[in-house]
Amino acid sequence: MQSAPKSLPEMNLGERHAMMNTVSEALFDAAEHASEEGDVRLAENFRAMAAMIEGETGERSSDNLRPLELILTQALTLLQLYMDKATGHRVLH
Repeated sequence: MQSAPKSLPEMNLGERHAMMNTVSEALFDAAEHASEEGDVRLAENFRAMAAMIEGETGERSSDNLRPLELILTQALTLLQLYMDKATGHRVLH
């Protein structure tokens, strides 16, 4: 059974780390795929985004989560756009 979604402030430190690791791994996987397709710039962007997330894995108090929230939002948006591109949806720039 799945639990209800939580916002970053509602998550405990372990839950935040698990989410950050999941997103970071997805970015590294996408970087590898993009690199195999010859899209070096996109692969570098994925790796840079993953590195930013990994840089935020230090202990962070619940009162200053906005930077992490912005990074995660951008990472998930980038991944979604990449997945839409792979399924044939046109990505506008």
